Amino acid sequence: KVPSIMIPGNHDQIDWRGTDHALTPLRTSYQIFAQNSDREHDDNDIKSLEQYPGPLILSQPTKLFGALFVPHIRDKKRMNSVLASKEAFQSNALFVHADVKGASMNDLIESQHGISASAFPPERLVYSGHFHKPHEIVVGKKSHPNSVSIRYVGSPYQTSLSEAGQTKSLLVVDSAKNWECIDEIAIDVGRKYHRVSSVNDFLGLAHPEKSNGLRQGD
Repeated sequence: KVPSIMIPGNHDQIDWRGTDHALTPLRTSYQIFAQNSDREHDDNDIKSLEQYPGPLILSQPTKLFGALFVPHIRDKKRMNSVLASKEAFQSNALFVHADVKGASMNDLIESQHGISASAFPPERLVYSGHFHKPHEIVVGKKSHPNSVSIRYVGSPYQTSLSEAGQTKSLLVVDSAKNWECIDEIAIDVGRKYHRVSSVNDFLGLAHPEKSNGLRQGD
C-alpha cells in the first residue's frame, strides 16, 4: 500500500533531464511504521510494527492503476511523444505537470510558449500542476467527441499577490471511477493577499471586520 503518489514538478528538478530532484530524499528515507492488529506489538520495539513504503515517487512517465503519471518534462518534443504514445491513449486519465499554451499563468497572463492542448489524448481526464490558478482549458466543446479538457488543480494556498482572490481546493478523485473527480474540498490555509483600488479600501484594511476576508497575518 502507498499513502501517496508524487511526480516532480519543474521547481523540484535540478537539471534538464529531471531525473534528479528534491523529492529523492523522500523516496530513499521515508518509511511508515504502523501497528498491525493481527499480531502482538511493543511500542518501544520498531521491529514489532508493520512497515509500509512511503510516497511513491515517479520520476519517469509511468502507467499505474489505469492512469498515466507524467512528471514535468522540459523537452517539448519528448513531452509530445509521451502524449502521443499508446500508453497515453489507453489511459483513463493523465496526471501531469505541464505548461500548456493558453493556460492561465495568473489572472492576467496566458502561456504563449507551452505545448498545445491538442497534443493531449481526447476524451481523457487530465489533471495538471504547474500554474497556481485553479482553472480549466478546453479544446472543442466539452464532453463532445475528440474534445480535450485540462484541469489545473492550482496551488494549495496563495503564494503571491498575483493569486489574490483565488479560491483554492483539494480535488478528490476515484481510481475506481476512471479517476473522476468526485469531490472538491475548499482549502483555507496560509496567508491571503488582497488588492485595493482606492484609499478608502486601503484604510478599510485597518478594520478586518469590514474587509473582505482579511485575517491576521494576511
